[in-house]
Formats: sequence, C-alpha cells, structure tokens
Amino acid sequence: MNVQVLPLTLCFLFLVQMAYCLIFFTILPRHKKRAHQHSEGASDCLPPISVIIVADDLFEKLEKNLPLVLQQDYPQFEVIVVYDQSSYETDVLLCDLQLQYPNLYHTFVPDQRKQLSHRKLGVSIGIKASHNDWLVFTTPSCAPASDQWLRRMARNFTNETSVVLGSAQYVGSSRIWQMFVQFDMFFKQLCLLGLAAMHRPYSAFGHNMAYHKHQFLVNGGFNHQLHIERGEDNILVNEIATPSNTCIEISPSSFVCIDIPRYKSTWHNERIYRAQSDRRLKGFGKTFLCCEVVSRLLLSCLAIAGIVWGINLHDNTMCIVSASLLVAHWVVQSVVLKINSKVLNVHVGILQIPCWNVLMPLIDMYYFMKGRRVNK
Repeated sequence: MNVQVLPLTLCFLFLVQMAYCLIFFTILPRHKKRAHQHSEGASDCLPPISVIIVADDLFEKLEKNLPLVLQQDYPQFEVIVVYDQSSYETDVLLCDLQLQYPNLYHTFVPDQRKQLSHRKLGVSIGIKASHNDWLVFTTPSCAPASDQWLRRMARNFTNETSVVLGSAQYVGSSRIWQMFVQFDMFFKQLCLLGLAAMHRPYSAFGHNMAYHKHQFLVNGGFNHQLHIERGEDNILVNEIATPSNTCIEISPSSFVCIDIPRYKSTWHNERIYRAQSDRRLKGFGKTFLCCEVVSRLLLSCLAIAGIVWGINLHDNTMCIVSASLLVAHWVVQSVVLKINSKVLNVHVGILQIPCWNVLMPLIDMYYFMKGRRVNK
C-alpha cells in the first residue's frame, strides 16, 4: 500500500466509525430520555395477553423462572408452556403450578412431529392454543426483572403497533468466556434495538418480544422457513416488522435476565443455529451492520499495521497518526458503549470493550462460516 494512501484510508475509516459511535450508538440513550419525558406509567388500556414459552426438558429453569412470569402485576393474562422431551419432574411441576395459578396452561410437541423444528412447531402450537390477540414470548432461561414486565411491554400495544421488541441480557458471568458471551449479547441487542428505534427494524432475539396474532397469521406463520431449523424469532421479525408497526421498550422494569450458559458447547450450538438463520435475513439492517463491523475491523488492523510500518521505516508521523486514530476510536467507542450498558443494565468493564470489539468480528466470521456449512 502506498505510504500516502494508508493515512487517508485510516482517516476515512475513523470518520465512518465516529458516525456509527456518535449517531447510531447514541440512539438508545436518546430514546430512553424521550420516553422518560412522556409517561413512566402504563397505558390505561391493558389488553389481555398470552405469554408463550417453548421449553425443552429444562426443569430447573422452569422451576426458578416460571413463577416470576406467573406473578406479574397484570390484570388479565395467560401463560402457555409448550414443552418437548419433558420429564416426570417437569410434568409434576407444571401440574402443581397450575393448581396455584389457574391462568397457566401447558401442552407438548407431538412425538411424530419432532423431525421438524420443535421450536417453530412449539410456537405454532402455543399461538393456536392462545385465547388472546397479543402474544408475548420468552424462554425458560429468562426471568423478568420486575413484576411490571408485562405492563411495560403492553403500554406499547396500540392500533398502529404490531411488534414490540424488549431487551434481554445475560447475567451471572464469572469466567472470561462468559464475560465475552455477555458482551456479545449486549452488543447485538444494542444494534438490533437501535435499528428498530431508527425505524429500520431488522431482527430480534426471542427472549423478550411481543407481536399481534394477526401479524403472524397474515405472514402465513412459518411457511416461508419450514426448511430452516431455527428462525422462529429473528427471521419472523425480519418478515413482519416494518418502520411503522414496530417499537421498542427499554425501561428497566421491562428487561428480562437470561441465565448465562454453564457450558461453552451450549452457547456454541446456539451461535451456529443463529448464524444459520441469520443468513436468511434481508433488508437495510444487514448492509448497515456489516459496514460497521468491516470498518471497525479494518480500522484496528490498518492502524496496527501503520504503527508497525512507521516503526520499521522510522516514520514518526505515520506512527503518531495511526496510534492516535486507534486510541481515539477505542476511547470514544468505550465511553459510548459504557453509556449504553447503563441504559440496558449490563455490567461491562470499560477496559474490556476494545479487546472484545477486536475479537467479536473474528468470532462472528467463524460462526458465519460454520453456519454456511450447516446450511449445505
């Protein structure tokens, strides 16, 4: 590369990243401030809700988190648990809870249908069994942050809104790889919620989201993705969400907390399935997020290359320019992400951010390739 081209390229990439940091990654703090200026209370009209949980044999998770869902301070709602590969303990737990909470219903995925995606089939069964038009989705590993979770989600249910996206974050990280998993989820939620807040909804995680039953039926359910193992959340939102029918809810009492995986293999398999289904996503968000990742990775790599090059050529100007742009980017990005971590109530060490942001694109690329091989 020409010596004069490298500083110009670095300056261009730095400006691109500053635009992302100071415009895109400040959307959620600004959105939260505007929402707080309106009303912190719930809407006067709280429609009946059906909460749908699709579960494998996760007895410990259901025992811990399901009562928190059933204890929501909401006038009229039902909870439908659709389970697969259930155990005797799970059956007893659900029957005992049903005696205490009459609004709890449970059913199962038929054995003869298990060659299909059990999650999509479970969601379809749950929606068919629901008695209400508004559907809220979470998973057995999720615990609502408060008993106001449903109220906070429901205050966004209007005639114009069909899709509501909430925040879900991992908690309980103690090992280094778990800290990365937590940061990875935080950053992806930050991007997806940010896109939805700027009226460019793209995708979502199924841990904390809601949509109107009519929207699901008009889309034909999962008919467009029956050949894909996963996609019951991200692909569906990509299909049904529009700039005019989607909003986000990021008040602290609307959050759900996800138990962090105990084993790397659990997260590894989840990422492969996610990468497999993410390849089917379409729209502005795909290009927008790809440009952010590529420009961030190129800026770090070329800045480091410029420092090494400057040292070898005894070019102090090259070293100073490359190091200054790299450090300035890391500082601005770390401060902005730290502010966002407070908005989404996630503990992120500010000194970890530069490291994770260099590693994350490489790990994403690895799972992107793994996802392609799974598709083949």
